[in-house]
Amino acid sequence: MFEKYNTQYAKRFYKGQKRKFREAIQEDFKTLGYSSLVDERRIRMSKVSNLMIGNFKTAKNIIVVPYDTPSRIFWPNYKYYPQEGNYFMKKNFLPTYGPMLLSYAFLLFLVYVVPKYLPLEAQFVLFAISILYLIGVLTLIIKGFPNSKNAIRNTASIAMAYDIAEKLSTDKRKECAFVFMDYASVKSFGAQALEEFMKDRQRKTNKIILYCIGSGNEMSIGYAKGNRKEASDLSKRYKGSLKSSNRSMDVADCMNTPMDSLQNAIIVSTGETQDSHFCVKNTASSKDREYDKETYESIKNMVLDYLK
Repeated sequence: MFEKYNTQYAKRFYKGQKRKFREAIQEDFKTLGYSSLVDERRIRMSKVSNLMIGNFKTAKNIIVVPYDTPSRIFWPNYKYYPQEGNYFMKKNFLPTYGPMLLSYAFLLFLVYVVPKYLPLEAQFVLFAISILYLIGVLTLIIKGFPNSKNAIRNTASIAMAYDIAEKLSTDKRKECAFVFMDYASVKSFGAQALEEFMKDRQRKTNKIILYCIGSGNEMSIGYAKGNRKEASDLSKRYKGSLKSSNRSMDVADCMNTPMDSLQNAIIVSTGETQDSHFCVKNTASSKDREYDKETYESIKNMVLDYLK
């Protein structure tokens, strides 16, 4: 399952790529006997498409997996902070906007400096090159370029959700639903849409978010106000070799993460702590190719034990 979604459906960045992924994962869950629907909502200027799988009328727990993939970050040693949204936005400013500013500065150099040293014929060629380069710069600024390798963020979590669904008994399948959440890579629109979906049904259901699974030497379970007990109950079932910790997430931490706007939610991630901050390395880059199988199995078994 991992290989399928890490190759054929590895990029889930543009609308068409997201749609093809949803159709594929719907078919896979259909073979297990799960029903599904795509919940589409307009959040601000964006059309959010969350894939809802299972029976939400009887579900006590919901496994949530963000499925959209990040844009490529052209910055060395990039770190992502999945449970500290406000801190991530501060640390991410230079890696995100630095390449944009450098690209724009080079464009100005092409347009205003280089032509002075070229004959007229060559200037026409340079003008055409500059137009193409401008299109690339605008694309980078407005949306970014899709990253082609997304094992940790979040193909491993997608495969894990399927493995969990496959191993649940018939009775437990009635008590567990799955959400593949759109617009979670940077923005939190998918979380807002999911919360609206649940409010429409007047249901309060525990949500376990699997986000950035499969790398590092530490597992962190983040929880918002009121969900400390759920995080503790889940972590007690962990039998793996990683260092395990639970952390309280305030409003600033939840901001711009899959936890933003959600009620009754906890988030599970693996990574490492540097300078007192939990981070995940190598996502949004060509290095995000593989996940650690032992880590994957230990997290999956923890969640299965919790659900059973």
